[in-house]
Amino acid sequence: MHLLPRTGIVGPPSSSALRFLIVLTLLLAPGAAVCADNELTPHLGVRFGGEAEVETLRSESLEPSPALALTYDHRLSNQGWFWTAWSLQRTELDAPGLLADLDTIDLDVHYLHLGTSYRGSGAGRTQGFVLFGLGATWVDPEPGEFDTGLGGSLVVGGGFRTPVKPTIDFRFDARGYLTFTETTLDGICGGVGCSIEFTGGGDMQIELLAGLAFEL
Repeated sequence: MHLLPRTGIVGPPSSSALRFLIVLTLLLAPGAAVCADNELTPHLGVRFGGEAEVETLRSESLEPSPALALTYDHRLSNQGWFWTAWSLQRTELDAPGLLADLDTIDLDVHYLHLGTSYRGSGAGRTQGFVLFGLGATWVDPEPGEFDTGLGGSLVVGGGFRTPVKPTIDFRFDARGYLTFTETTLDGICGGVGCSIEFTGGGDMQIELLAGLAFEL
């Protein structure tokens, strides 16, 4: 993914993503009063991987860092589920010499996806699952010389869940994010134009998450 110029597409801030996910959850949750076919999972974990080309001269890796996520699941069939998830990583990109007073650029890397998952049978015991989704990636850089980049992405993953209480499961996810559209983050460095290109094709970020799934 690349950073966009100020006249380009601007991605939503973190608070907007969280508000969107909460509103979507409330819209989809009315059926929960009839049967426990809806779940909400807050996650904490770590995300690593991802690279960027600084001025197309050198490739720099994003620093591994903590991640947080929120996932809403709605049952479609006995083992099939619809889900939507938002995930955020706050990381750094080493870019010495790009800006006069900074050797690193802070990046908030967001993912927002919709998809389906398939769970193993056996209510009340440990279950494995796999998931797939499509959605958007956006990168919010700091300092403000650069604008926010937005692109399309997909996620694949899997994990397991095991009951801890009748209405609460412990859940572990391993997710891989692939941004398949390239976006350029342009800015002003030392009075002239410069850019950072986040490679979209073939550059996957890996995320490991642990959370508690609450029945709604």
